[in-house]
Amino acid sequence: MPVIRSKVSIAIFALAATGNLARFATASEPASSGRRTIDLISPANCILANDRLKNCRFPETAIDAPAQPGSLTPFRTVGKILVTGNCSTDFPVSISLKPDGERPVEASALRGAEVRITARGQRAITQLTVADASPWTSVAGFDGSCRSQLELRLNEPDWDTREQAHEFLESLQLRIDRIRDEHATLSALLSAYSTMLALKTIAEQLDRRLGEQDLARIFQDPAAFAALLDQLRATTSLKLSRDELRAIDRLAEWLEGSSSRSTTVGKSFSDLFGAAERQVIEKLVSSLGDVEKSRTKLERLATEIHELELELAHAAQLAEQAFPQEARP
Repeated sequence: MPVIRSKVSIAIFALAATGNLARFATASEPASSGRRTIDLISPANCILANDRLKNCRFPETAIDAPAQPGSLTPFRTVGKILVTGNCSTDFPVSISLKPDGERPVEASALRGAEVRITARGQRAITQLTVADASPWTSVAGFDGSCRSQLELRLNEPDWDTREQAHEFLESLQLRIDRIRDEHATLSALLSAYSTMLALKTIAEQLDRRLGEQDLARIFQDPAAFAALLDQLRATTSLKLSRDELRAIDRLAEWLEGSSSRSTTVGKSFSDLFGAAERQVIEKLVSSLGDVEKSRTKLERLATEIHELELELAHAAQLAEQAFPQEARP
């Protein structure tokens, strides 16, 4: 399976921009908007009298964050304090922002600033609680022109530049490529192992079915062997599976090659499995370890590839949303 390793993220950006990304992620939906604005100092939270704002109170607000599938994409939540008008006061007024399962982060409600919140493991949060963090909020008084708001961007990807997004997408693609290569190698080993065992089983069945004279004639006459193959395909007495029928053709090629090299191949089909062939089976078993565990691992790798491809598709959508103009050719 060819692996494309160059300019991967650029191609993904292009797919996202043209809308062709859907074929990579049938279960992936466009990311929901995580933008919210909350009034802090305003007539909505304070009493306006004589052109003064007083007795301000910030009600505790729990905000559900947009769900983000996957677990590898890094996320952050950004809170930006927007202040207009005259908000001078002698009292410190602050708020707390607490993501689920994390410690709260405090920020002044009166100074324009940006607060970045990153949860452990850069995971996406499910909820953010905004609350008053100062005992002076209801005591402080403000000019009637004072306005303070909290602008939130919940669960946005933790990338500041297009290049950072590219690096993440490329690393994810390379991880998928590595796992896909491992899956292909393991699949080939299991297929080879099954084929070798099927050939060995068919050889033993042929030996039981035929007498010594028939075996000697077949070993010397490829046409007689071809007739035997036709007979095997027509009979159900051996109850051969499709894989075993395909393996018969492999056995025919094997016999023909052996006969052309030597006239003393042996007196039975099982003789074809000499030291070299047994060594192949032993090497396959050695490479695979426990065959059943290898089959289970093959299924797990396939599932992992599928889940990573979904995450890559969703991350590419997020990158397109974060850098829409830059991403388009």
